Amino acid sequence: MLFVKNKNPLVSLFIAVCIMGILYTSLSMMTSFQTTEEELQPVFERGNIFLPVEGVAPFRDKYKENKNIEVYKDAIEKNRKVLEGAIRKEYMGYASLNAKWSAAFMAPIQYSGVLMPVKAIEIIDVSDEWKFDWAVVKVKLEAGEILVHLVDHPEEIIKGEVYFLDLFYLGKVKGKNGSQHHGIAHRLYLLPDKGVLPKERSDEAAFEKIVDEYSLPFETRRISSDAFQHFLSKVQTEDHRKIEPLKGVGYAQLMDSPNRYRGKVVEVTGSLIHYVKRRLSGAHIKPGMEFYYECYLLDSDRLEYIVRSFDIPQDVKPRDIFHAKGYFMQRTNFHNRMNKVTWAPLIIAMDLEVRTEKPFGISSAERIALILILSVLILIFIVLVFLKKKKTTRSRGPLLKVKKPKTK
Repeated sequence: MLFVKNKNPLVSLFIAVCIMGILYTSLSMMTSFQTTEEELQPVFERGNIFLPVEGVAPFRDKYKENKNIEVYKDAIEKNRKVLEGAIRKEYMGYASLNAKWSAAFMAPIQYSGVLMPVKAIEIIDVSDEWKFDWAVVKVKLEAGEILVHLVDHPEEIIKGEVYFLDLFYLGKVKGKNGSQHHGIAHRLYLLPDKGVLPKERSDEAAFEKIVDEYSLPFETRRISSDAFQHFLSKVQTEDHRKIEPLKGVGYAQLMDSPNRYRGKVVEVTGSLIHYVKRRLSGAHIKPGMEFYYECYLLDSDRLEYIVRSFDIPQDVKPRDIFHAKGYFMQRTNFHNRMNKVTWAPLIIAMDLEVRTEKPFGISSAERIALILILSVLILIFIVLVFLKKKKTTRSRGPLLKVKKPKTK
């Protein structure tokens, strides 16, 4: 080997460093050909605030520790008047769909004034307790409880029903009963059980609006909103518990023969790389039912799937193992972080659950640790070989020079 034969230790060290650099680059390329959740997780940006700044400011002032909510009554009243004359289509453009309430409750000043649409777990009318000139309800969310000041008082709150709110988070206030989170909403929307999206007259009619040929331009191959809403409606209205998915159908079959499996029920298990909440457009969609989740899953063969669902399990985190059962709709593509087009099957999920299995793939932290361990092992090997070579040379002793006899 060159770094062993060379007598100059600096040259040997330089060659060893070069070899480790090449190994590091090779391993990085081998383990990062698929995007990981750490690289795709979006950074929250608050953006514009629809509510008046002077109305939000008292809640964002962290130095105020007033014991009485009456101090904030004027600010709440200003926000209520703004929402009272507002059009939902206008202020929904300010919504932060991927902001999490757990993060808002942890950092109330940062999220104060942000519109975060939410589905309520439980609602309790506490208007009599607060004795304001408007309705106040205590809303139980996944992250905790929040007091919501309503513009329109509902005639009746039905226990056990699911409600939706276009909820503006105001902030956290210290009161006589301790610190409480406050928000403001226009009204409570009762979520329907079924029939929220229009359907095509048949699956075949929906198939006619799907274009997913490889040879067509990128703009032509966009996902059909009509076909997507058709399958979302099927997921919500049909009893799919007894529907058995096709066996032995995976990535290769769906991508090679999309027309054969289009509209069929398939299943996929994969590690969650990334998910994002999106909103359907259209005036015919009822409030609260225009949202869906788009999940990117990576199976054990490192093949990617896109799964769309009305809802996802609570407290999901990157690299959780998801099992999805749903309708295969089409082949689709997207630009990855290398600005290259990646193709993946699109599945409209009827069932989406988290499995307690070991995550697929390798995370960034594991990748760095693997490269460091291999680099250290190689360095140790180089040192051992060098020391062995040096010891062997010393054991032989100095070479005697034999003088050649002089020839006459």
